[in-house]
Amino acid sequence: MKRIYSFLLGVMAIAGMLGFSPGAQSQYCKPQLQPGFWGQGITFFSLGTFSRSSPGGDYANQTGYEYYTGGTIVAARNTPLTVQILTNAFSSKAYSIWIDLDQDGIFTADERLLCALDNVFSTTPWVSTLTIPCTARTGITRLRLFFMSYQGVCPQDPCVFPGFVQGECEDYDIDIIGDFVSSFPDDTPENFAILPKVDRTGKLTP
Repeated sequence: MKRIYSFLLGVMAIAGMLGFSPGAQSQYCKPQLQPGFWGQGITFFSLGTFSRSSPGGDYANQTGYEYYTGGTIVAARNTPLTVQILTNAFSSKAYSIWIDLDQDGIFTADERLLCALDNVFSTTPWVSTLTIPCTARTGITRLRLFFMSYQGVCPQDPCVFPGFVQGECEDYDIDIIGDFVSSFPDDTPENFAILPKVDRTGKLTP
C-alpha cells in the first residue's frame, strides 16, 4: 500500500511540475483579420531547406491565421538562410518574421529577424536572407511569418492586424540547432558560452 501511495505522490509531483512549467503553459497570440478582409494570403514559403506550398483553403481562412504542424523547420544559428515568400496578392506587400529565440511563448521586438517591403506588383517570389543569432536557445520553438498587402510599412505587432488590412499570419515549428563550435568553427568553445538544447517545454534534448 505504501508503494502505491508513493507512486501516486510521484505522479502528482511530475504533473505539478509540468503544469507550472512556463514553456508548457505558453500560449502564442493569434492575430485576426477584420470580418470580410480575408482572401489574400501566402501561397509558398521556404526557409533554408524547408519549403511549403499552401492550398487555397489555407489563405481563404477568414481569421487570417494558421499554425502549420505538418513539418518542422531545421535551422542553424549564425548561418545565412534563404527566405522565399510568394502570395496571391497582385499589389505591394509587406513581410515580417519573428522567431521566439528565448522560447518564452512571446514574440518581442528584438526577435523580429526580418522586416521587408515588396513594391513589385506581380506574383513572383520575394527572396531575401535572415540569420538566427548565436544567442538563440537551441531546440524547438515557434516562427511567425506575417504578411500584409497595400501597406507602406512591414508588420510591427506580431499579435495584431492593424485595422482594415488584408493578409495572413502563419506559424511554424522551428528546430534551432548548432552548438558553439558548429556556429563559430574558428573559435574555441567555452562552457559558459554553450546554451543547452531544450524544447519549448523546457525539457533538455540530446
